[in-house]
Amino acid sequence: MVGLILGCEITFWMVIVAGLSTRYLLRKRRLGLALLALTPVVDLVLLIAAGLDLHRGAPAEFSHGLAAVYLGFSVAYGHRMIQWADVRFAYRFDSGPPPVKLYGTAYATACWKDVGRTAIAAALGSGILWLLTVVATGPTQALESTYRIFGIVLVIDTLWAARDASGRALSVAGRRPRQTTPTICPREPPGATARQTTRGTTSRWRPSSSLPARQRGSGSGENQPCSASVKLRDTDGSTGMPGPVLVETVIFFR
Repeated sequence: MVGLILGCEITFWMVIVAGLSTRYLLRKRRLGLALLALTPVVDLVLLIAAGLDLHRGAPAEFSHGLAAVYLGFSVAYGHRMIQWADVRFAYRFDSGPPPVKLYGTAYATACWKDVGRTAIAAALGSGILWLLTVVATGPTQALESTYRIFGIVLVIDTLWAARDASGRALSVAGRRPRQTTPTICPREPPGATARQTTRGTTSRWRPSSSLPARQRGSGSGENQPCSASVKLRDTDGSTGMPGPVLVETVIFFR
């Protein structure tokens, strides 16, 4: 039975690779979609094989329970795995957009979605275990002890999502920059203002006497330059974390 499970897993990925290769390399999208639609057939073959083996009188073993675990997670996560492979095939062979790496809130949301998928996998796997117990004609103690696996995996997945969400929230709160007011020098030209960013801008105006000679005016009067070194701190929209500091020098002539 373990060999059959491994064979079904290998066949599952072979069908996915064949479908995506047909879709992007051979440019036959309908045929590729048809091949991808065959992935549930692999799970159905495993379910029928496990049920027939138990119905013929074979004693229930851990491998039968493992087949139920595999089927539950294969159905719950199958679409996501195909989508994961599809994005990378499209990027590599069809000039598609690059895979997006998630951070911050987006990553935490994805973790909680995985918790939901794990709950669905646990429900489906438990139903398959019950079905195998019904059709079995021999002892089924090995199947009944498999239920705890779903509970353990679901608890671990939930704790991981909660830990990641709380840890990132504390990190963002601890590193959030303070809002500051730009300081303008007395020689600020009329109507000139310092640039503002979303969070935190500091500016420092320097008189013309502090400028290098090549930036300093040659005479006196209205053409006296005054420069501003403005520190711009951008923020990452997905995490709220402060980004790199950019320094911009603006020169005004009075």
